[in-house]
Amino acid sequence: MTHHQQPPDPTSDPVPDRIVIHPVTSAEAATLTAAVQQLSRAVHSRSVGFLIALILIAAVGIAVTIFGYRSEHFVACQVQQNDQFRDAAKTERDAQRKLFAVLLNENSTPADRLKASQDYYTGLIAADQQRSSSTADAAQC
Repeated sequence: MTHHQQPPDPTSDPVPDRIVIHPVTSAEAATLTAAVQQLSRAVHSRSVGFLIALILIAAVGIAVTIFGYRSEHFVACQVQQNDQFRDAAKTERDAQRKLFAVLLNENSTPADRLKASQDYYTGLIAADQQRSSSTADAAQC
């Protein structure tokens, strides 16, 4: 035993032999009942608040998911439409190059120029059809 510790007192028992229950007065019972009811209301209001917060978080999560999906779908449609317009412009430029190649050629005949003009108009029609189909596809987006 160290010099700081006191020897145990043999007369004091840390564990009582019996538990004594004191009767509760009506005032104490009323106070306890009020405390339990107040605690019950506090727990209920916090539970309701937590449930409302959980529902709001779920609703925001669903809204963000829907918005993200629609945005991604819209961007994919825009990219597809831009690609179709780019292809249409390329078709039109190719038709113009062929026409100018014939028109600027000194050895081209009137028949060659007529054929080149017809091919050019065919290219313009094809480019216009490509643009029209991309506009129809965009309506589905």
